Amino acid sequence: MKRVLFISYNSLIEPLGPTQILPYIRALAGTFQMSVLSFEKPVRNDEEDARDIAATSLQLQAAGIEWIRLTYHKRPSLPATLFDIACGVLRVWREHRKKPFDLLHARAYVASAIACGAKRWTGVPFLFDQRGLQAEEYVDAGLWKSGSLPFRLTKRVEQWILRETDGIVTLTEA
Repeated sequence: MKRVLFISYNSLIEPLGPTQILPYIRALAGTFQMSVLSFEKPVRNDEEDARDIAATSLQLQAAGIEWIRLTYHKRPSLPATLFDIACGVLRVWREHRKKPFDLLHARAYVASAIACGAKRWTGVPFLFDQRGLQAEEYVDAGLWKSGSLPFRLTKRVEQWILRETDGIVTLTEA
C-alpha cells in the first residue's frame, strides 16, 4: 500500500480540522497508508485543547493514521511562517528517512512550500491541494492591496509551487 503524508498548516483541533481535513484523510486511509503532519496552535484553553488533541489522536489511531504534530508559531508573522516551513521540511525529511513516503499531499500554500522543500531533499512527488488563489482572495477580502509586498511574495511562492508540483487538486462546484 502506498504511504502518503498529508501536510496541513492548520491545526486538526481548530474548526477546519474536524469538519474538512479529518473526513478527507479518513476517506483516503481506505486506499493509502496515511500520515498527517499538522501545526497545532492554541484554540480554546489548555484543558479543552488537551482533551481535543487526545480525542483526535484516538480517532486517527483507530483509523490507522499516524499524526505528526508540530507547533504553530504566530509572531512575527513572516519570520514565524518561514521558521515553521523549515521545521516542517526537516520533520518530513526525518520521517521519510525512517519510513519512506510515496507521495506528499499538501493542503494550501504554506504546506506546499514544505512539500517543495521536502521534495528537493527526498525526491518524493507531491500534490498541491490548492484551495484557491490566495493573493487574490486576500485582495478581494480587503486584507492586502494588489501589488503590495505580501501580494507579490505570495504570487512568487505560488509560481514556484506550480512549477514544482506533480499534480494539483482544486475545488470545484461539485
